Amino acid sequence: MFLFTETTHFFNTINGCKLTVHPLQRCVGGIRLKKTVILLVMTVLLFSLALPNVSKANRNQSIQAIERQIQKLRQEKKEAEKKANEAMNRINMIEAEKKQAKQDLNVIMARIEESSEKLVDLQKRIDSSEKELEETEKQLEKAIQRFEKRNSLLQSRLRLMYMNGTVSYLDVLLNATNFMDFLDRLESIKMIVNKDMEILNAEKKDKELVVQKEAETRLLLEKLKSDYNELAAIRQNLLKQEKTKEVLIASLEIEKEQLEEYTKEQEEFLLAAARKEAELNRQKNKVSSSKKIIGYKQKSTAFLYPLPQKYRLTSDFGRRVDPVTGKKGAFHKGLDFGAPGGTNILAAKQGTVLVAQFYGGYGKTVILDHGNGVWTLYAHMREITVKKGETVEQGEVIGKVGSTGKSTGNHLHFEVRITEEAVDPKSYISI
Repeated sequence: MFLFTETTHFFNTINGCKLTVHPLQRCVGGIRLKKTVILLVMTVLLFSLALPNVSKANRNQSIQAIERQIQKLRQEKKEAEKKANEAMNRINMIEAEKKQAKQDLNVIMARIEESSEKLVDLQKRIDSSEKELEETEKQLEKAIQRFEKRNSLLQSRLRLMYMNGTVSYLDVLLNATNFMDFLDRLESIKMIVNKDMEILNAEKKDKELVVQKEAETRLLLEKLKSDYNELAAIRQNLLKQEKTKEVLIASLEIEKEQLEEYTKEQEEFLLAAARKEAELNRQKNKVSSSKKIIGYKQKSTAFLYPLPQKYRLTSDFGRRVDPVTGKKGAFHKGLDFGAPGGTNILAAKQGTVLVAQFYGGYGKTVILDHGNGVWTLYAHMREITVKKGETVEQGEVIGKVGSTGKSTGNHLHFEVRITEEAVDPKSYISI
């Protein structure tokens, strides 16, 4: 403005030929100078008009550069989300495999226990059969001795009576005093012989029974031993299966822990990316507008209970036993409210949607940025009803209660974070 005013004044002076030279020279020189000044003024005016265009071009270039960064960041986020989802899907598969493996292991252990009991019973029966066989062998030996002794006595008597004896059946019969005595003598001889034969036959049957019993006992013992060996082999195979299942469960647990660590890294990356994208959008808006960007005005400094009504607190902030893995000492970063599936989830405070997507083990998640490093997180949603970048009012519905991600049932997981560190939400909401 100063340059333009001075130039105009100079131009007016030239126009009036207010110079101390010869009038003709003064006027001719003034005309020349006038042309020079006109060219100078036009140049200045053109330069001043070009400045806004240059500034606008710079702004456009800055906006394009920011948009390229945002686009690149979104692509990285998309890839990270894909990897995180794949990791979560694998974790869910591992959980299913572990559950099946544990069921199989329980069946195997039950069969091992059953086979162990059967083996103990079989061993008792084998021991009993071996004792019985030993006793039978003794009885058989005695029976054989009795039979041989009785047979020997009978043979000796027969030899004595028929061959070597001084008294024969014929002598006994011929010495009869009468016919009746003869018949009596004959009957007595027959009775003696029959008695000897009965005793001998009884001993023979006794021996045969013992032999049969021995054979049966030996056969039973062999069968028991065979059953024992077969069952022992089955049990050994079951023990190998048990070991295999235990190794499988352990390897699945290791893989799951690695995937959970990887998922945690992806979650941290996604959060950092969301934060960076929000910052880039603020820079873009700042470059795009000449007006000062004024942040939202909070209607209330107090936090609202994030559900339409009070529900039972199913898990507190702090150390606990993980309900999914059963791991002791796991740190729970928020509060769990056992609300039914489909219950509206409310924004605890006015804020900007920083995250509105599937977020690793948190499942479908919304994170609100309330300014000054204060965030609230709402996880395991069935449905998300807001979009990233939106400003939501306190009490506005941002989603529905569900059981997505690492969850055992419908509930709302609610967190408060100060400079990204989880703090006890009970200090901010009334439960």
